[in-house]
Amino acid sequence: MRIDRAAHIPWMIFVLAVTALASLLFLANLHPQRVPPGVRFFGEIPPAHATIGGTPLGLVFGAVSLGIFVFAALLGVRKKLPVLRIGNVQRWLRAHIWLTLLTVPLILLHSGFHLGGPMTTLLMALYAIVMLSGIYGLALQHKMPTLMKEQLPAEIVYEQIPNIRAQLCAAAERLRKAYQRPPDRTSRQPLPPAVPTAFATTTVPDVSKHAVLKTPSAVESQWVEQPSAARRSLPRP
Repeated sequence: MRIDRAAHIPWMIFVLAVTALASLLFLANLHPQRVPPGVRFFGEIPPAHATIGGTPLGLVFGAVSLGIFVFAALLGVRKKLPVLRIGNVQRWLRAHIWLTLLTVPLILLHSGFHLGGPMTTLLMALYAIVMLSGIYGLALQHKMPTLMKEQLPAEIVYEQIPNIRAQLCAAAERLRKAYQRPPDRTSRQPLPPAVPTAFATTTVPDVSKHAVLKTPSAVESQWVEQPSAARRSLPRP
């Protein structure tokens, strides 16, 4: 799904607003000296805590992120059960994209920008792999349709290959007959066997361009050159 549509703009604004609010709460709670006095909601001195994730605000960030992870996992269930009338798949996918992107600042604020021990470091590494793979897949959704349209004008599925090969062979046979020199009807003498003549690379036609590929996804192309013109292009002995 492309994210440059108007339907994604509200989601982008929502994610940016929540990120700004969460960052402000993080600074006001844990680093009050870095914010103006008017926005110190939690007092002048940060509360005593062993880890940032163990504070009430850190637990809120972690709980919200966990809920988003559960929602993201439910997208596969929603696709497999189309009978469920809980929003269409497009809305679910938009929410899946933007809410999972929202977990990036929430997880960083929950951890206090620290990896912690071996277990939390492993979890952060797995989380980074999942997020990077998702962003890479989203980028492919933007780029692949354009590449396929430009570089695969005659896309064929695997099951149609035998049928297309048969059509190409038939087109090659028609092309061979069109390039044969007709026999001299004024003479009754048998014609000598034809001597193979080497064609230049630029004069040999591409058989695939002369075959009408009868598949739903193939681009049909027809040979507009007449056989008589093709015969005139042959070198005379």
